[in-house]
Amino acid sequence: MIEKNILEHLKAYKKRKIKLIEIEKNLPANLLYKDYANIILNLINDGYLKMVKASGFNHKTINLPNEFYIESKKISSEYYIELEKYALKYSGYFKLDYYFNQSEKKWLQDKEYISKIYDFLKINGFPKLPLTSQELSYDIVADEKWLDYKGGMKILVALNIKEKLNIKSQNEPAMFAINLNFEKNGVYKHLIVENKAVYYRLLDLLDATSFSTLIYGAGWRVISMIKDFNKQFPFKGEHNFYYFGDIDYEGIKIFKSINEILKVNLATSFYIKLLEEKESIGKQNQLKNQEAFDFFKSNFLSLSLLERVDLLDQGYYWPQEGLSKIYLKEMWEKLDAD
Repeated sequence: MIEKNILEHLKAYKKRKIKLIEIEKNLPANLLYKDYANIILNLINDGYLKMVKASGFNHKTINLPNEFYIESKKISSEYYIELEKYALKYSGYFKLDYYFNQSEKKWLQDKEYISKIYDFLKINGFPKLPLTSQELSYDIVADEKWLDYKGGMKILVALNIKEKLNIKSQNEPAMFAINLNFEKNGVYKHLIVENKAVYYRLLDLLDATSFSTLIYGAGWRVISMIKDFNKQFPFKGEHNFYYFGDIDYEGIKIFKSINEILKVNLATSFYIKLLEEKESIGKQNQLKNQEAFDFFKSNFLSLSLLERVDLLDQGYYWPQEGLSKIYLKEMWEKLDAD
């Protein structure tokens, strides 16, 4: 185990040469010198480390060089040997060619899921009847969101089996209300809100705005729903979408993901008012996506409040339910006038 940890450290080390003292920093404090020295000698004998002659020795009971060359090709070869073993095992179902051109880190990230895909195919084969992505996702990893929202589809593409899995394109129907006064004038505005409570607070206000629809996003489901929105609201012309969600890492990631499908604007007035409210605590377990975080901030117009957004890094957040119906009315009127 200790030898494996040292090898992992050597793989990640950025320089060609490494001092003995640098290796020692990553060892357990209670490890006896003789045990550690024998591990280093094994790494030398196996060709992972090569002595830098000019550095000399440490002159301890087991004499070790003070500095080494890291034999990167030898270390990396262990990764390729493992890949070849798995490639042979999986060859009846898919190939691992993509991973031979990627870093070991990428392989280790996907390895568990690839094993689950193999287990599924070994038992079931490639589906003869179409399955929705949610059904297939649950069958493979017991998580219906994995394929669409957690990187699973990218793995299927990497393995070149997405088409063979017979995934049925079946987007979620959008849940929305139509403004009774909207006109078919070729320019339409749509407000998407993340949570149900806020949707119902705004519903009574819709007919007093120039927005054509109010869309209930239902968290991540909006990504699927928005893809076929034009079929449910089949009016040609200019469509401007605005999004208002929780100010937390998930809400920010949803906003970024929607924009990978179509252009959606931040409903800035709502966000500005929400950030003026008292922050809440309790979302420490959410994972930050730096790219989505930067994208959100680049779309945020109020520079004076951007520092408030950085409080997310401390576990704070702002639920959109923090705005009363009075404030929601004021902010929608402001957004409508912009």
